Amino acid sequence: MRPSRRASFPPRRINGRMPSPTSTWWCWRCHWSRRVSCWVRWGPQPPPDSVLMDLASLKAPVADAAHAAGLSARWVGCHPMAGSEQSGFGASAPGLFKGVRVWLVGHPDAEDAMTVAADLWTDLGAMPERIEAGRHDRLMALASQLPQLASTALVGVLADQGIDPKQLGPGGRDMTRLAGSSPGMWLDLLAHAPAELVDGLRRLSADVSELADDIEGGLLDRVSDRLERGRTWRRDP
Repeated sequence: MRPSRRASFPPRRINGRMPSPTSTWWCWRCHWSRRVSCWVRWGPQPPPDSVLMDLASLKAPVADAAHAAGLSARWVGCHPMAGSEQSGFGASAPGLFKGVRVWLVGHPDAEDAMTVAADLWTDLGAMPERIEAGRHDRLMALASQLPQLASTALVGVLADQGIDPKQLGPGGRDMTRLAGSSPGMWLDLLAHAPAELVDGLRRLSADVSELADDIEGGLLDRVSDRLERGRTWRRDP
């Protein structure tokens, strides 16, 4: 699969110099599992002064592929924390990135490319923040993949008990929203998920089991402590 159509942007001074008038951005939009092969197959084609970006929610494998393809100095991995369980063009919105954190991953040699990418996301109203690839993936295992699978598990319980989505209130709809995400996209990501995801799932399972034991045993003080801890964490800025 070829990279998406290149797009030109108004020139801006980067590190004291202006980019070439023919500078372009290249953003890969192929399926995640194919993205690594895209780097190797199509990597040599973009102009030498272009900045290459991908939007995958896992970064370490793509960073390794960019390095193997000799593209480390021009590649920036971008992960905007935006969107919903919907996918495709129909899920787009004009202010999708406004006020959103965007994680940026890059090689030490890609300082110029990182600056260009940060400026682009800032112009879109986002808040770019740099992070190391491995740290990003470990964070996403718990901050993104774990909530997705928890929502999927909850829906499984509700469906088995004959609960219709229309019977849910706002809280139930909030908790089950992620279950509407694309299975194909998630399976692709989960195949490369770091070990922190499995550990998080097992910790969640243990916590839920303890909650069941506490409720069954009438230990409501312990349940209250958990509820208060959750409310405090959620309300912290």
